[in-house]
Amino acid sequence: MEITDDKLLKIALITSLIGLIGLIIFTPSIEVKKVEIQDINRGMIDEEVSIDCVVSDVKASASKSSYFLTINDGTGQMSLIIFESQLAQLKDNGI
Repeated sequence: MEITDDKLLKIALITSLIGLIGLIIFTPSIEVKKVEIQDINRGMIDEEVSIDCVVSDVKASASKSSYFLTINDGTGQMSLIIFESQLAQLKDNGI
């Protein structure tokens, strides 16, 4: 069986269409993982997670370009940093 440019093009198009259809089907089912603070570890760096918590303290940096938050969910406490770029997004979303 000889693979010609025409056959290779058809295989590439079919494969890419299958991939796009798969993305369209499975993307709505991808959810952010809900965790408790006590379950967060270094292995979760760069993962998106959801936490139900209370902000117990807010401090602005000396330059006022970022904020340091302390959050608590009853299982633990942790510090967060909100940088200027995220701060602008939060303000745009009304938070």
